[in-house]
Amino acid sequence: MTLPLSLPEFAWEHEPEPVEVLPEPVVCEECFQLAQKNSETFTAR
Repeated sequence: MTLPLSLPEFAWEHEPEPVEVLPEPVVCEECFQLAQKNSETFTAR
């Protein structure tokens, strides 16, 4: 997992559990469909 560059490093020290980090990634329907297309083309190879 990569940390967002816009987020200061000290923020992670003071916030052990940031709100941005979720147990299950929540993505919009469009992004989800796009990810499925990318995964399909990836597995097709």
